[in-house]
Amino acid sequence: MLENPSRSGDFGGALVNTVVADARLVLAKLANDSKVGTYVDTHLDIPSPYLDGPKAGVRLVIVGQDPTVRNAAQRGKITTVLNLDKAGSLRRYVERICAGLGVGMSEVYATNACKNFFADPPTVILARTRIDVLKETSPYWLPLLRAELDQFPGAVVVSLGQPVLTMLVRSSGTCAMRHFLGYHRSWGDKVVLPLSCIEPQDSAIDRTVFPFVHQPSAQRSKFYQHRFSDYVKFIRENGWVD
Repeated sequence: MLENPSRSGDFGGALVNTVVADARLVLAKLANDSKVGTYVDTHLDIPSPYLDGPKAGVRLVIVGQDPTVRNAAQRGKITTVLNLDKAGSLRRYVERICAGLGVGMSEVYATNACKNFFADPPTVILARTRIDVLKETSPYWLPLLRAELDQFPGAVVVSLGQPVLTMLVRSSGTCAMRHFLGYHRSWGDKVVLPLSCIEPQDSAIDRTVFPFVHQPSAQRSKFYQHRFSDYVKFIRENGWVD
């Protein structure tokens, strides 16, 4: 299991392999869950976490949601979390965040909070059935995520996207992306609220988490475009990246 640090090695290849192996065991349990098992896709393997440098050199951990893209035909091509092994718009977005933080891609570890594919994207399942599969699968996946983060005690943790907050925020905490980015309805008139993060006491993974918008929201929302640089600066100043 992941708790044995001797298996991870410095470069991290063994760590990635162990995470995938442990995730496969979780997936097998999920498939038998009476509430969400029917929505779990067991035909697709767990994508590997992204790690392209020494484990000891990781300064930033990025937590994605789950790998279930809307285009079902493309899901089988996803072998690495967030498709970070491929050149594309998502990698460019992550590189933009990293550039603002002064972090190289070789200093990044990326993983998903929920590591399995679903038959449909979680938002589609929620709209159709009122079942929040991310929230329902949290008890299965969060222990593994905590164990992963324990491998990087000094790294800053950034989450991507609103839906993943349903997994990372305790029920007593605020779970609105715009809250953390200081939204005010008069933001267009330069009225903004303070930026913030998920504090450890409100975090389901017992770590400070800086929730950040995912690429589609960053492209569509003028407010998130407006606050992008400010929030990157906030992470840099309060996450002790440098």
